[in-house]
Amino acid sequence: MDNKNLVINNNEIKNIDVENIYNDIKEKIISARSKMLKHIDTTMTEVYWYVGKITY
Repeated sequence: MDNKNLVINNNEIKNIDVENIYNDIKEKIISARSKMLKHIDTTMTEVYWYVGKITY
């Protein structure tokens, strides 16, 4: 399977490497998920600390 596609845009012919684009997008999504989970963990720790602080 050829992972390169020809795209004509503004009378220019460009070679697009679909596999590289796919892998780049995949890495961005995985990275974003990781950042989101770390942020959620930090936020929940802050909430639990606050609840503990006001209940004692």
